[in-house]
Amino acid sequence: MAPAKGKPFEDYLLNQIRNRFAYVDEDPYSGKRIYFENAGGSLTLKSVLSLLPEVAGLPDNAGRQNKASQQIGEILRKGVEDVKTFLNAKEGTILAGESTTSNIFRILDACTSSCKGTNIVCTNLDHASFFDATRFFAEKSGLEMRVARLDPATGAVPYESITALVDEGTMAVGFIHASNVTGVKNDAQKIVREIRKKRRNTFIVVDGAQHAQHCPIDVNDLGVDAYLVAAYKLFSKVGLTFAYTGPKIAELLHWRLRGKPVDSWDLGTRDASGYAAFSAAIDYLCWLGNQVEKQARPNCRGYEGD
Repeated sequence: MAPAKGKPFEDYLLNQIRNRFAYVDEDPYSGKRIYFENAGGSLTLKSVLSLLPEVAGLPDNAGRQNKASQQIGEILRKGVEDVKTFLNAKEGTILAGESTTSNIFRILDACTSSCKGTNIVCTNLDHASFFDATRFFAEKSGLEMRVARLDPATGAVPYESITALVDEGTMAVGFIHASNVTGVKNDAQKIVREIRKKRRNTFIVVDGAQHAQHCPIDVNDLGVDAYLVAAYKLFSKVGLTFAYTGPKIAELLHWRLRGKPVDSWDLGTRDASGYAAFSAAIDYLCWLGNQVEKQARPNCRGYEGD
């Protein structure tokens, strides 16, 4: 019987879920414990751990004329498509980097290096990586750094707090979708809509590292220019994570090898195991969705019908 909204999983399904993760209630260092680390990450799927040695152990790279290389190329392609599906990204580019912090710095570097403006906006609820990247590129490019304040009564950042700082000189606006410390969720859709009313062409970058694993994300519906996710907070692995860059940002001047497409953000050899790990997390979500909703889709990867 499928659980009603807000009701805990049935015992049989909860046991299946728990069996799919490593170190659920103990680890080699702490022994028995409850993992309740909101800001640090998530439990890791056993399916992720089982595939890592196989993929990471291959000596081949993509782009060669052998079966192993071709399989690696397929893993990379699938991983990118899974990120697009997860974010409902119809266009634009998927950027893969070592961390969300790294991706934030690369995106803001492109925004502040390619366009004219006088200021850049962030919030005092932002993760340190986002806040510090904003400060770094403001100083590097001679921009005024404007910081929107959260409402102490709610813990969220009101859209008025952000839009009051936006003017014709605003090059980019960045804000966190949900706080990794308090868990409070900002109304991203309304914030983006109100920013566009004041400055249609400003770049809007949203840090979804703490939010994307909790609710459906539709970057097209949000109307953002970039959206960042943290793969290791979505049951995957540390060391490779992803960001969506819409068409306006994807083709900005950025670090790129000569001969690559103008919207390519890949630098050097890709970590195929990280792409495979993200696909495994999507497989799990497909499986779980089928179990909960009982709307089985046989063509959905991860469906097992049990």
